[in-house]
Amino acid sequence: MMESLLQFFWEREWLIQLSAILIFVIIFNFVIKKIIKGLQQRFSKRESYLLAGFFEAVDAPLYTFVWIFATIYSLTVIDKTIHDAPMYGELPDETLFFTGIILFGWFLFRWKQQAVKAMTSMSFLGKVNLDPHRINAVDKLLTIIIVFVVTIWLLEATGQGVGTLLTIGGIGAAAIGFASKEFIANFFGGFMIYINTPFHIGDVIDIPSRSTRGVVEEIGWYLTRVRDIEKLPIYIPNAMFSQFILINMSKRSHRRINETVGVRYEDYELVKDIIADIKLLIDNHPEIDQDQNKLVYFSAYADSTLDITLAAYTRITAIKPFNEFKESILFSVYDIIRKHGANFAYPTISIDKMVT
Repeated sequence: MMESLLQFFWEREWLIQLSAILIFVIIFNFVIKKIIKGLQQRFSKRESYLLAGFFEAVDAPLYTFVWIFATIYSLTVIDKTIHDAPMYGELPDETLFFTGIILFGWFLFRWKQQAVKAMTSMSFLGKVNLDPHRINAVDKLLTIIIVFVVTIWLLEATGQGVGTLLTIGGIGAAAIGFASKEFIANFFGGFMIYINTPFHIGDVIDIPSRSTRGVVEEIGWYLTRVRDIEKLPIYIPNAMFSQFILINMSKRSHRRINETVGVRYEDYELVKDIIADIKLLIDNHPEIDQDQNKLVYFSAYADSTLDITLAAYTRITAIKPFNEFKESILFSVYDIIRKHGANFAYPTISIDKMVT
């Protein structure tokens, strides 16, 4: 019985080949995949994120390649069995090579994503000193490199070669260079934004020469989108940021209070005491930076007022908390003025009666 079964398979070589392919797929699914998963978990526990990311990234592309390999060679075996002269010739090998390059590129993209994810996580936890925006720049740079490498390999796989690419590039270099001058300038402008980080997403920027101010919403490779106070989107080519002065309003270290209040002329005798109390308020307020310049002084004899100027810096930089803080200071100044029996002055006009 056993000999008859072996003889049956031996006379039918295609069954042996198909069985070998099936066994290979089964072994991969139940053994190799389990090994890859175990290695990924082991390196994750050891916090070897690069190696853990490698095994996490290689799983799906390798699994896909095995199934494509099994499918193609199963069809090849059946083709050779049915036809005396195979219909596909060397097509399976070429297809597998071409598919392998694409899947290898997929693996590189997945590994890159895992590495970027790990770097972002470690940066957030403070384990490494990496700026998220520079991680984003590295991410995009690696994307370009992967696309370039995979494209070169695909050209080689199709028999074109790098020489063909260089020849085409040489013929059209002048035209492409002229047409892409602005694109390249904006592309590298975007890359330098990520490297130098003059601003981040969410920052308020101001370009005085273009009367442009708004919140940065997106930093692309070609354009940066800013939304102004009217909620209108402004699209700025990245190359412009190297040509004009840019002010990052969100990077300020302090905000400045600079106010002038006017009391009545009849309160002249009270001005010195009012100024002394306002100075005391400023000198003892916890939100005022005492290391910065502070000014409280009698500044002018105005038309209807005796002007007192108040100037100081606070470390509060967010606009809403700053306005709330400024409001509290102005209320306190009013309370000081009223405490001394003085009051704010209002514009007045005196009319002298002429005697004829």
